[in-house]
Amino acid sequence: MIMQLGRSNTNTLDYIFYFLIVALILVLEIGDMFSGKLDDESSFTALNYIIVALLACTCSYIILNKEWLPHDNLSKRYKQTTIVFYILTVLWSLFFILPQRNVYGYSILPIFLYFYIAIFIRRGGNELIIIGALYVVAILLSLYYFSNYYNNISYDITHQYNASYIILYFLPFMLCVKWKVFRIVGIVVTLIAIMFSLKRGGFIAFAVGVSIYYYIYLVKIQKKRFKVFGWVVLIVLALGVSWLIINVNNNYLDDMMFTRLDDIQESGGSGRMDLFLYHLGKLYNSNPIELIFGHGWCGTIRGERVPLTAHNDFIEVIYDFGIFGFVYFIMFIISLLKFTNKLIKDKSEYAPAMGASLGIFFTNSMVSHIWIYYKYQIVFALFWGLISASYKKYATLKR
Repeated sequence: MIMQLGRSNTNTLDYIFYFLIVALILVLEIGDMFSGKLDDESSFTALNYIIVALLACTCSYIILNKEWLPHDNLSKRYKQTTIVFYILTVLWSLFFILPQRNVYGYSILPIFLYFYIAIFIRRGGNELIIIGALYVVAILLSLYYFSNYYNNISYDITHQYNASYIILYFLPFMLCVKWKVFRIVGIVVTLIAIMFSLKRGGFIAFAVGVSIYYYIYLVKIQKKRFKVFGWVVLIVLALGVSWLIINVNNNYLDDMMFTRLDDIQESGGSGRMDLFLYHLGKLYNSNPIELIFGHGWCGTIRGERVPLTAHNDFIEVIYDFGIFGFVYFIMFIISLLKFTNKLIKDKSEYAPAMGASLGIFFTNSMVSHIWIYYKYQIVFALFWGLISASYKKYATLKR
């Protein structure tokens, strides 16, 4: 069979299947927003069925269309990293009980979604429809978050639950839409969600992501350097307006947002530096086998009186999957950076959004987790698969 990238090989059934998968992702992310504590087994019962359904749908689509699988460096590195992490997770689970049982399915869901969306694009799937559907998902998640905010406010603040992060991670999709007004709506909605969540790391990640987006868009793509200052002023004004919106609810929130932001230097980011040093110390005292192959998924919380992870993906990865897994993770990160640089050099329309995606990913990976929380990683997997396949398709058409 001769494959022709860019020529549509899709039909109505492909799009029905796609909308089914998008609907399942929406339900999964909604269920994860206010699902309860990690050790609450009943909270995950329904979500497990969604995970199984997504795995079955994406796996069957990949098998039926395996000739369209991408073989670029980014896809190869992502696949290798996922396989290594999964094998190590399963092997360590033979000796220790996993903190979360559904990790057996959840941990491979991101790579399945990555290849599913890549195949769909490579077969000629309409990107406007694909991105538009995910934009709608992001807006629906935002509406759900805001409508449930006051119902869950005591829980959300007390336990610093990260529901708004899901909206933040969908921002790169919203930055890919063709119409400027929809991009601005996406930015504003995300900003308000982050401000309401009281998450300092999320606020910083949002600022970094949007700044990178406009830097690449204005300086690298359009070569309009004089506009950068204007956009900086607008972003600062937007942040100020959002700050005032939160200030209106200040009495209800008991000044928690401002207290948390003011305490960032005093607390060292909720004691993150202490956590970093503590888990690095544990890593240093590990035996040779543990140093090489890690301690298993979420090994940082095993045997701890207070189960706190490293709150840093790089420390968590090397602790959980050892030097062996960490090397694969770094190779994948390097391939991400190289791919983004290629997009910028070719002045791809998706380069700014890809840059924003990496800005958000790296910022929150340094102060929280994305990689080991698969409800977050699946959003990035979808986005990276979409952009990678879109670039490859149009690069082929140009030739």
